[in-house]
Amino acid sequence: MKEITPDTCLTDPETDLAHSTTLEQEQPCLESRPTGGSGRFHLHAPHLHAPHLPNVHVPHLPHPQIPAGWHPNFHPVHLRVHTFDSFRSRNFRMLWGTTVAAAAAFWSQQLIIGWLVYSMTHSPFITGLVSGLDALPVLLAGPIGGMLVDSWDRRRVLITIFTCQSALVIGFASIVLLGLAPTWSVFLFAGVMGVGWVFADPTRMSLIPSLVPRENILNAFALNSMAFSITRLAIPAAVGLVIATLGAGFGFIVEGGLLLAAVAMAMSLRLEEVHRAPLKIRSAMSGLREGVEYVRTQPAVMGLIFAAAVPSLLAMPFVYGLMPVVAAERFHVGAVGLGALLAAVGGGATLGTVVLASWAHRRSGNSLLPVCASMVVAGMVWFALNPWFYLALPALMLMSAGLMAFYAQCNAAIASQVPDHLRGRVSGLYMLNWGVSPLGGIAAGLIAQFLGAPIAIGIATGCMVLAFAAIVFRFREAWLPAKQEAEVVPLIAPFGEHESIPAMGALAD
Repeated sequence: MKEITPDTCLTDPETDLAHSTTLEQEQPCLESRPTGGSGRFHLHAPHLHAPHLPNVHVPHLPHPQIPAGWHPNFHPVHLRVHTFDSFRSRNFRMLWGTTVAAAAAFWSQQLIIGWLVYSMTHSPFITGLVSGLDALPVLLAGPIGGMLVDSWDRRRVLITIFTCQSALVIGFASIVLLGLAPTWSVFLFAGVMGVGWVFADPTRMSLIPSLVPRENILNAFALNSMAFSITRLAIPAAVGLVIATLGAGFGFIVEGGLLLAAVAMAMSLRLEEVHRAPLKIRSAMSGLREGVEYVRTQPAVMGLIFAAAVPSLLAMPFVYGLMPVVAAERFHVGAVGLGALLAAVGGGATLGTVVLASWAHRRSGNSLLPVCASMVVAGMVWFALNPWFYLALPALMLMSAGLMAFYAQCNAAIASQVPDHLRGRVSGLYMLNWGVSPLGGIAAGLIAQFLGAPIAIGIATGCMVLAFAAIVFRFREAWLPAKQEAEVVPLIAPFGEHESIPAMGALAD
């Protein structure tokens, strides 16, 4: 065997393995030259000397089959849908069912009383006024209701309120069926029903943060908004059909049945008994002042409350409250057409809340508020300028998608920062934004009476843009992602089992 030198190399086997090859051939390298500036040599067609071996026949081997599209650096990606993360909690599922039934009853009532009053009076002003009348008690007594929620057993509050409301609705349905209901009785009915929402809404909102982990708070509030959205999608069309075929009295019977379903779902909640100090007048006033003082010292919370009040004052009364007027005078459709318009509102709201719930795990509670506010404004402008019925449907979908996502983010951002013992009172203060709806209803009715519903909606849109700009300038903290500090919050667990979860916000209890 010869000595191996840089000028001698072994023969490389032929690439075609079907032919016999020998490894004894020797020949000089074709070329050796330095590469780059390193001084190293790169040998082209390298061949090295090998000892004499007999000829060996190598059979042909098929090339391995590589799957199409495969890459050696490819790693499978596991996708997980986060839309329904909060449903892992049984108590949250039961509370969500309660919300679905109560929301279905609420939207049924909005459609029924609006159509009933307009058929009685043919007055846009009175129709817009009665549509927001059930929110008037919230404006007058919202903080008091929230304070009582902090002092009472929240499960019993839900059961009691929905039981009383169902009895009231069924009783009023009997009066309507007998033809004994004057216009003033509809106003009285709407006002008394509004008293129930003073207690029911803060109770539901204050329960949500205690039923899910910290990272699912935004997801939970998005699903809570989805409950209102899907019922707004399905219920108005169905109730509109009931009104058109059987009359408003049978529509109220449907609402009463939905409230009884809410009672059944609330009874299935399994919450741990929490000892609460008995409420006295002096302690009640002190507790109410404590809630107001907390909000006053938290600019982010105060800004979110004011931001949520803007669409409640300028969007919902002008668009939803005047919907029967627009349906009758501009689009010339009856109860079925009105139900289709409200169903479009529900479809957009459902889409917006589904998207928000799916992305909630990667977004902070209020990071998309400007986007959602812009969607509301754009949808209102489109609806005000559009003269065609079918093009009004996507305009309402755009507006409602932004509106429901906007409210869900405000709710989650507030609830994640408020201590548990103050959640009822702060929720009651937050509910004041619903209480301003009657004021917006009065303004909407007056403007529509003299200038028409489209002009009224256009004026409200301009005022809303100015209001949002003022809030952004004064409460910039409300529009920025809040800083999160992990603390420990007791999770209300069923059957007396205790669990601790980290909370969002420096003030979380």
